[in-house]
Amino acid sequence: MSERIHELLLRNLLEVFGEGDSAKRRSAIEELYTDDCVVYVPPGILVGHDALDKFAGDLRATHPHFAYAPPRFSPSPPQCWLPNMGLPVLAAGCLPIRDWT
Repeated sequence: MSERIHELLLRNLLEVFGEGDSAKRRSAIEELYTDDCVVYVPPGILVGHDALDKFAGDLRATHPHFAYAPPRFSPSPPQCWLPNMGLPVLAAGCLPIRDWT
């Protein structure tokens, strides 16, 4: 995967869907997405910054104490869980969500 794509995916995970501060999240959305962005999510289709911001904020509010981290690609699933300053870590795409506190 190219470095730029990796950077954008990581920033989307951490700064959009993982950000609890609404002003920081909105700033990241405006930097990473076009004004007329279209995002497909299980509940439906989101169009524009406002819809994406609301969805990401609502999703984040369901688990405010989790810290997102990208998965490590390894044959050993436990390595997907990364320590993050004592907070439980959600490794997207690795293991089911589990609160390690």
